[in-house]
Amino acid sequence: MVAPHYVSFALSTVAEHRTTISIPHRFESSASENQESMLKTELAPAMSDNSNLNNTFNHSHELNLDKFRDIEDIYCDAQERNIKKIKLVSLFCGAGGLDWGFKKAGFKTAIAFDFNKSAVDSFNKNHPGNVAKVVDIEKTGALGILELVRKKIKPGSDIAIIGGPPCQGFSLANVGSKACDPRNSLPRTYLEIVKELMVEFKVHFLLIENVSGIKAEKHAKTFDGIIQGIKELGLVPHYDILNAAHYGVPQVRKRMILVGARPYISKNFSFPVKKMKFRTVRQTIENFPEPVFFERTEKVKPSDFHPNHWTMKPRSEKFHSAYVAPANSRSFKRIAWDLPSKTIAFGNREILVHPLGHRRLSIYEAMRLQGFPETFSLVGTLSAQVTQVSNAVPPPMAKSIALSLKRAILSNA
Repeated sequence: MVAPHYVSFALSTVAEHRTTISIPHRFESSASENQESMLKTELAPAMSDNSNLNNTFNHSHELNLDKFRDIEDIYCDAQERNIKKIKLVSLFCGAGGLDWGFKKAGFKTAIAFDFNKSAVDSFNKNHPGNVAKVVDIEKTGALGILELVRKKIKPGSDIAIIGGPPCQGFSLANVGSKACDPRNSLPRTYLEIVKELMVEFKVHFLLIENVSGIKAEKHAKTFDGIIQGIKELGLVPHYDILNAAHYGVPQVRKRMILVGARPYISKNFSFPVKKMKFRTVRQTIENFPEPVFFERTEKVKPSDFHPNHWTMKPRSEKFHSAYVAPANSRSFKRIAWDLPSKTIAFGNREILVHPLGHRRLSIYEAMRLQGFPETFSLVGTLSAQVTQVSNAVPPPMAKSIALSLKRAILSNA
């Protein structure tokens, strides 16, 4: 394994099929044989599986990597091994959008929990290992979750906890939401689980995704309690409201992201930089064929285009007119071709209307506007799929956050 401080190595090609690597900064002051020996010793782990690399150092301090992978690949492998040592425990995992983003950043989910069977089935369909379990986290409690994690991950292992507790009680769309809503206790349950896991595992960080409304004044006591709870766990809290549109997602979706990190991570952690070039609805779904329409009275044959390319049959006269919903309406909200989509978060009667106005979006169109890859698929009834895509964390945004955590971790490795 190449030590992380070799990230600054300068790569150059000095002849055909010959790659050189400069000596790290601390060796530059002298060309003594002792220093050359030290360099060989530090690189030895990366060379141990290739006997052809013996005697490749010369007095110009160049390492011949003929018939060997690029040194950047060696370094990347070392990074991935360091990151994969940290096993993810995913709470309220849903279909796995958050985990998919972390996967693309090099992390691996070891075990995941959600009470929704269709969501768990979707998670396991798209993630290897059948690691997601149908579990009512609130009823199981912190000690019960600890017991389940212990069966999957060896005590003493390095772990991190990620998840998005159900957020209807905090939602700005829920105009009648109250601070006493029982669903508002779920983030506290999340922290209680982290506390119990810390007894037997080394927790490096936690991440909570929730709606931006959790920061509303009426929920201030709850939010402040979460921040205080993170501090009491010995973690340093970081939080910000991120818009998925800034991270390559063709959708305006504002979410509160809370990170609690060990001090060694916290000192180098910052939320990902916003990208100001937005992806639009047109760029994402314009050339899709018409979907299959759901019929209650008969079994629907899946679309050949994608198994999730289906939606409710457009029966309302509003689909056959120039109807435009009022700005404050929750129904018949049409999205525009040349903008990011409105937020994908809806009940069955609130599914966004296609830019052409003739029908609602298909599940697959909504998935793509959430940033899911074309290879991802959901299982369950149409209603179950609506719930899954609505509750999902956009994978590209999740990946951006995960990469920020990864950089902070590796900068101290």
